[in-house]
Amino acid sequence: MNNKPYDVFLCYNSDDKDSVETVAAYLKDNADLQPWFDKWTLVPGEPWGKNLENGLRSSRTCAVFIGKKGEGPWQKKEVDVALRKQVKDESFRVIPVLLPGAPKNPKLPDFLEGHMWVDLRVGLEDDDGLWRLECGIRGEAPERGRPKSS
Repeated sequence: MNNKPYDVFLCYNSDDKDSVETVAAYLKDNADLQPWFDKWTLVPGEPWGKNLENGLRSSRTCAVFIGKKGEGPWQKKEVDVALRKQVKDESFRVIPVLLPGAPKNPKLPDFLEGHMWVDLRVGLEDDDGLWRLECGIRGEAPERGRPKSS
């Protein structure tokens, strides 16, 4: 049984907030997944750093979004924490996600380079990329793609 209230912690450079919010809305509205997205979760007046820690601790996976400007300064700290969490708990997945505008050969954080990534560079509506992200969050192989509805 899952005792984590969030399926995925969304880690991103603040320059990519709009793109990440689009993906967060898709995950919540269409994939029946519960994302931890700071804009939706942080309570005004509360210390945001502690709440970020709690959000990551309360999530089963972490999606690290890489856009055209690469990794942001605070995002680096979140990635470090997520990777340390993965060392302690092998079931915790850290999923690199390439956003539209990310370079052809993106520079991923060193310890993230060996992780299977999701490519959304063709667009945030790319069904194959979104399906692969859903599968990564759920810990399932994407097989031949999204099953066709009957």
